[in-house]
Amino acid sequence: MKNNPKRILVLLYAITAIFLAMCLYLVYFQLFTAPKIIGNPYNRRNYVDETLIRRGNFYDMYGRALTHTIDDAGHLLDNPRSYAHIIGYNSEEYGKSGMERTYNSTLLGLSQDDLFGKFKDIVQGQVGNDIYLTVDDDLQLYCYDLLEGHKGAIVVLDPSTGAIRAMVSRPSFNANEINALWEEIIEDEDAPLLNRASQGLYTPGSVMKVITAVAIMESDIDQNYHDTGEQTIDGYTYFNYLEAVHGDIDLQDALVHSVNTYFTKKSTEVGYALLREVADRFYFNSAIPFELVTSISEAYTKPDMSENEIAAAGFGQGDTLVTPLNMALAIGAIGNDGVMMRPNILQEIRSPRGVATFTSVPQMLSRVTSPSLAARLTVDLVETVNTGGAATLSGVHVAGKTGSAENISGYSHAWFVGFAPAERPELALAIVLEEEGQTGAAAAAPLARRIFQYMLSE
Repeated sequence: MKNNPKRILVLLYAITAIFLAMCLYLVYFQLFTAPKIIGNPYNRRNYVDETLIRRGNFYDMYGRALTHTIDDAGHLLDNPRSYAHIIGYNSEEYGKSGMERTYNSTLLGLSQDDLFGKFKDIVQGQVGNDIYLTVDDDLQLYCYDLLEGHKGAIVVLDPSTGAIRAMVSRPSFNANEINALWEEIIEDEDAPLLNRASQGLYTPGSVMKVITAVAIMESDIDQNYHDTGEQTIDGYTYFNYLEAVHGDIDLQDALVHSVNTYFTKKSTEVGYALLREVADRFYFNSAIPFELVTSISEAYTKPDMSENEIAAAGFGQGDTLVTPLNMALAIGAIGNDGVMMRPNILQEIRSPRGVATFTSVPQMLSRVTSPSLAARLTVDLVETVNTGGAATLSGVHVAGKTGSAENISGYSHAWFVGFAPAERPELALAIVLEEEGQTGAAAAAPLARRIFQYMLSE
């Protein structure tokens, strides 16, 4: 009996410790875990909110409606296939994607950090905020139609601000009918849910030569080369397209004629360290900050790369993989005096009363090279387009590079990256036609020309 007070005291300490531990956990949960759970697209609790709140709508850069409200609770996309990978879907059963996911709380007019305010809003009957995108609806639909019959992606952006003007991925799906078509969509071998523009990873082929050219320009190696049509490196022989022979050439000639042998040899002379440094400046090997889910482009990932691995990467083969978004930013940076801007697709958030509560501000992402080298490379890329001819536009100087990338399918990817007008670019773009089986000059460059013509011709 004498030990009872001591036992009670021990029990009291134990209960107090457990209580404090629970309090600490709840504080931790509220500060660090709860926001992630609230933002999770599979959190069904969010749909309790949506039954009481009229969801905000989406508009393009000119204020044209991209969605319309239904039943005072949700909304439907006006063009559900062309915007399936940007705006995305909103399903109680299968969650959310795209901007529907990223800005779910904004569209509902809720704040994850203000629980009392959230409760008040729900009780009073809240109307969500509207979201204005940087996308030009006319251009978005035009680019979507251009990809009819192709697998691939198109990204068009303003290189001076990073604003996305169009982002298209095909094959696509009907985002308005996600519940009814879910099984069909997820069983489709062409992966229509994948946003090929920001998530697709492709062998770049010769469009990678633009980035390699920056490294060559920044190095102190001799930029001249005598081409015999083949180049042997460490026992492996590389050939030019159609085994062409170009004789004495410099860097501009190598870009204009897309000389594989030149870039294999010069890459090994430049060396891993500078090639990796330049690739990193172009935001390879790092996550690009963006409102939508992106994959990370990869190049020169191993410090112990062999000479052949470096040679292959130099002309866009080997283990190099890129996203169309990254390549649009990369070519845009050349046209923007060597400055890569942070990509953005959110232009403005407006309250139910039409008041702007957020407006995006352009931000520099990376200085990829000096203005003088960017200007020199622009001249080379204009000559490249003029010589190829497929992307030329009357009255407008276009700078760009085609690419034909070998891959495991046996059918090459067709690429084009470029910007225009070359003197003061308004648009930069990247086009990839997946497993097209044709050259970039034959398949992708003509699409680029049509986009530039559509946007820049009077």
